[in-house]
This record gives sequence, structure tokens and C-alpha cells, in this order.
Amino acid sequence: MSDIQKAEDIEYCDFYEKELGKIKRVFLSKKVQSRVPLRLKIFLYKSALKYKFFKLKRKEKILFVFSDAYAMVTNGEQVFDFIKCLKKWFVNAKFVFHKYDCMVEMTKYQLDKKELFDLFLTFNRLDAEKYGIEYYGAYCECGSVETLGFKETCDLVYVGRAGGPERSNFIINIFKYLSDRGWKCVFYIPPGITKEGLEFAKSELGEFQDFKGFWGDSVMKKYKDSVLYIDYCPYKKNISLIETSKAVLEVILPVGLSSCTMRLPMVLARNKKLITNSPYILKEPFYDKNNILYFDKLEDIDKSFLETSFKPIDYDFTGVGFINKVCKRLFPNE
Repeated sequence: MSDIQKAEDIEYCDFYEKELGKIKRVFLSKKVQSRVPLRLKIFLYKSALKYKFFKLKRKEKILFVFSDAYAMVTNGEQVFDFIKCLKKWFVNAKFVFHKYDCMVEMTKYQLDKKELFDLFLTFNRLDAEKYGIEYYGAYCECGSVETLGFKETCDLVYVGRAGGPERSNFIINIFKYLSDRGWKCVFYIPPGITKEGLEFAKSELGEFQDFKGFWGDSVMKKYKDSVLYIDYCPYKKNISLIETSKAVLEVILPVGLSSCTMRLPMVLARNKKLITNSPYILKEPFYDKNNILYFDKLEDIDKSFLETSFKPIDYDFTGVGFINKVCKRLFPNE
């Protein structure tokens, strides 16, 4: 199997509400399933979903990659039934599951489905060690890395959930600590921040101002040369913020919950620096102290880190790169 050269060679299938509804309608009880011919089930899925890969011949060598998106959490059985049908229909296909989130109680049932896949991977080193899953670092975008052409206008950007009081207070403390030392920061925290978290932010930074945000009324606080928004940040806006920054902040809290977040590949693939409190970053093959600053305490974050240029990394963070590596492993003689 020759290398995939461009994103157009990959069909990206989102399992959002619309598609999940169609899969659910095809899904049959276990009693009925045993009586329905495979050809009929495939016809029903093909008619419902309209995916291009259904046009391929049954003996084609195909790679299917699934991640534990919303679909795998809330509609697991329906999706796994769909995968079983695909395995029976495309007899030479290979199936990969790449876990993109931490293993929690509600997703542990996924471990019982490992036999469905030729490779069962996780981007989290801690879960790899704990559950005996093979580790493969996170990657971003299905194809080439999307850029929007924005120029650098700030020192540090953070976009991400605030979580509970401990996490939200920690993020706000970072914002204030760096802003007080001359950093120009832009932080986006989704509105899920707790009432206690907002009160803590007000006590540290002063009253917030109302503004019209992405999902309606949100709040923001201009603090020195920095600005903190409590608002959602759409994907394209997220990319633009990464491009306008010299570095991007990643926060793992409690430390040990995860080894990294999806922020890591999104940032490094765009030749931007990363500041993180995850000690596991030191184990990564692409770790370079010029590009990645690990901090254990706030005092470890020094502005001199921003003074050097990003050093190019010989590592492919794209989905195309991931798929090519997996193809060479699962189809070694092609």
C-alpha cells in the first residue's frame, strides 16, 4: 500500500447526532440481528450513511480508524455493531481504535471491544501503562495542517476547560502571574467555569465586562496588556489564536490525570512553542527544551523562553502521517 500523499485520499466520517440517529435506526436487537443477512445490513447502513467507502470492492485493502468521540461514549453498542458489519463485509480491511481521551468509568467498556481491532491505541501514556494499551501520541487534523495566515500579536494563548475550582483558580493564577510580569496573554475559558471560579477571578482581577461572545452574552476582563474571556472558542478561532501567539499554554490538573492534551500536536505542528505542566512531555521523542517549556511551579515560566525561534521538528503530527505509519505496519507487504 503506497503512502497517502494528501488529505483528499482520506474520507473523514463524523459520528454526530445526524449520523448517530441513522446508525441507531439500522441497529437491531440481538435477537433480530441473527436473522438478518449481512448483505441486507450493509445495504441498510449504506443507504442511511452515504459514505463513499461503501462503493469499494469487498476485497479491497482498507484502513478504518475510529476514535472515542462522542459516538463511542453515548452510543457505543450501536457504533460497535456497525464496526462488526464492516469487518465481515470488507474481508481484507484493517481496523484501528485510537483513544483520544483519558479512560474513565463510563468508557472502560471500550476495553472489552479490543478484539474488534487490529490495533488499539491511546494517546495517554498513563492509560497505556495502567491498562496495557499501546501508546501512540496525539495527532491533529486528518490531512495537512490548516493555517490561516495570522501574524503574532501576543506572548501566550490558552484555550480550554476550566474544570473545578482547583483547575480554574490555577489557570487564573497563571494569567495574573504572567500578566503582572509583562506577558501579553489571551485566555479563553468556556462558560462552564463555576460560580466560585468566577468569584475567584473577580477577586484577583476585578469586575468582568459583559460582551457579545460566540454563543451569546459572555464576559471578559482586560488586565494590563492581557485579556481573559469566559466564552467558547470555535475551532477556526482556536487556530487563529495559536497563530497570533508566540507560545501556547497546556494545563494538566490534577497532574497525573493525563500525559498530554490535543493542544500539543495542534501547537507544535504549527511551529509554535508549548508551555506545559505535564512531566510526561520530557519522554516524547520530539521534546526539545527550545520549543517546549515544562513547569512545575509558576516561577519556572521565564520570558526568555520566547526569545529564541522555534526549532523545526522532524515529526509528522498530521493524520496523514499517522495513517501512513499504521498502514506500513498492518499492510507490510504492500
